[in-house]
Amino acid sequence: MFADIAYQSRKNSALRVTYLFLASMAVLVAVSVFQQGWDVALRAEHGGVERASFLTAAFASILALVLSLRHDRGILAVPLVFALFALRELDFHDWWFEPGLLHLAIFSSDAPLWQKAVSGVVMAGILLVLVDLALRGTGPLLAALRAGQGWPWLVALGGALVILSVALDGLPARLGPELSSFGAVLASVTEEVGELALFVCLLLAVAVWPTEPRV
Repeated sequence: MFADIAYQSRKNSALRVTYLFLASMAVLVAVSVFQQGWDVALRAEHGGVERASFLTAAFASILALVLSLRHDRGILAVPLVFALFALRELDFHDWWFEPGLLHLAIFSSDAPLWQKAVSGVVMAGILLVLVDLALRGTGPLLAALRAGQGWPWLVALGGALVILSVALDGLPARLGPELSSFGAVLASVTEEVGELALFVCLLLAVAVWPTEPRV
């Protein structure tokens, strides 16, 4: 009996820690709104929502790594993808080279050959991680979905938020004067808040996953 209690406690510990973390992120955003104003807090690179997005993705990467090592059914590509999400929030794709480490335009630019080679290797590594996640993760995801488990729906919601975020990314710059000032603000806020909601959904999926039975 005590062994069962200890096992259930370990399974639920990730969820409890996740709830505490999300509560701290809510406080971070609220303090940012109070101190910086809603416009900076919700839209600026140094605002509360942007910082919360980075921290949530980074926390999800660490949690997913711990759970992957603890459970034999874990997929190590999951924490790597979260780490890529966190790096993206730091504009990792624009680092180091011109026009940027992860910009396809670098291959047609005047950048030195070694920079193109480094970018190519990094892009290939990211592609391999995504392919590994798709190959090893699709089966368990569909099996859990058929079993009526909750975490696949969180992943699906996160996927919908990815589509929304990509659609709104840079929309004001693309449409320019065709988009009203209110529309530009709304699109920008929706993009930033949508990214944070995406990471929250995926983090909750990671935290809920150990509590579900194996299928």
